Amino acid sequence: MMFLGTYAEILKPETIESCIERAYSPERVASRIADDQFYIAEDATGIAAFADALEREDRLDLLAIYAFPTAATTAPAQRFSRSSRTSFPAWTSAPTS
Repeated sequence: MMFLGTYAEILKPETIESCIERAYSPERVASRIADDQFYIAEDATGIAAFADALEREDRLDLLAIYAFPTAATTAPAQRFSRSSRTSFPAWTSAPTS
């Protein structure tokens, strides 16, 4: 599972499992699908990464970004930035609050 490799050195296995159970429960996934926006990045082999975000009146809140390890630092990850600038041209930089 994705969290196991990512957080294995800093979290206990039971903490990771608990997080996975809550974050990926059928109810939580259904809620995310209904309420959130998803942005997909593809490469020559298909889906390489996706982002889960909530559109707000004045901003786009990035909730999560998932990428295959081989794609995390390649062009698909960069496409998210270009895609968000195209979809939300007024939001080209983070607020300075």
